[in-house]
Amino acid sequence: MEKRRLLIVNCSARKRQVLDPTPAWELYNGVIFRTLKRLKREGMFPDDVDLLILSALYGIITPNELIKSYDLKMTREIAIRLAPKNVTKLRTIMGRNNYQSVFINVGKTYLLALQPLEGWVPPETQVFIAEGKIGQKLNQMKKWLMT
Repeated sequence: MEKRRLLIVNCSARKRQVLDPTPAWELYNGVIFRTLKRLKREGMFPDDVDLLILSALYGIITPNELIKSYDLKMTREIAIRLAPKNVTKLRTIMGRNNYQSVFINVGKTYLLALQPLEGWVPPETQVFIAEGKIGQKLNQMKKWLMT
């Protein structure tokens, strides 16, 4: 089975205003998404990487998932409420795929919505969590993507 990698990013406050349900990939327009879209456009987004998005409203979603525009900021309460559902969904996704590495590029509050990591990340899977300010996190993510 092919070794794959998983990238998890948080949604962005910056969104395209749409009336109809739109793929999450097209809706979000924050700095992380602009960076990832540029890499895809330039043919530099690795084929072995799957992307998941952590949304304050929808929890863990795929880039193709159809969602409506919304305005909801992730709070500690929302993150804690979403965590059990996210962990269950991620456990299923991890069970279906042979991920050798997971890179998590989310804010501190969003990270609470993925806890406990042991609940969904197998012990043999490497986990990288981006740290620092947004520019530092972007650089860590790009470095991970290019390895």
